[in-house]
Amino acid sequence: MRKIILFCWRLLDPFYFQLTRLTYIDYRKNIFRVRITRYHGHPVVLADGTHIKKNDLLLKIHFHNARLLSELSHIQNEFQKGKTFYHLVKDSLPGIADFLIKHPKQHQIKGLIGVTYLNFRSNRLGFEIYPVKSKIYKLIKMSIFLPINILASAPGSHSKPTYVPVYFFMSKNVLFERYANFFEKNYIFEENGLTKGDGIT
Repeated sequence: MRKIILFCWRLLDPFYFQLTRLTYIDYRKNIFRVRITRYHGHPVVLADGTHIKKNDLLLKIHFHNARLLSELSHIQNEFQKGKTFYHLVKDSLPGIADFLIKHPKQHQIKGLIGVTYLNFRSNRLGFEIYPVKSKIYKLIKMSIFLPINILASAPGSHSKPTYVPVYFFMSKNVLFERYANFFEKNYIFEENGLTKGDGIT
């Protein structure tokens, strides 16, 4: 069953990629694909004071699920699976920072947004979690995540799966502080006339 679902997912992925107008950061290295979007959810205020309201520009990040599931499908230990997932995300975020720094609409984009059912409760990566309040959107995402959750769970696992989707955000400032490399940070300083005292280290 798992092999059939994974085969179908790989088969349908190119059509999903075209339909959602996604862009690859790095096909071989980055677990995310992205597109610029306008926010249509409820207003949120992130921990660093960034206000996100309706029609603000965000960089929407989508997990490359076909690749993610391929990476995790052979791992049966849940702890090891979580550790692998964590490092796949962490290693991909510098590429996201580089993409956003060089984007022509960088100054208008307030940060990152994604939707997932995966566990981001640990803030070690810099994401913040908010509930999806639209019941219709939540149902759509739950139906999409169902086969992903089946594949992501360990074979023979008796734990009750959770399909509830959540938004995850990261402000642009947090992204740059944590994941931009030294030369990219200097580029931000020069372009915006900032100093390290302005919140970028």
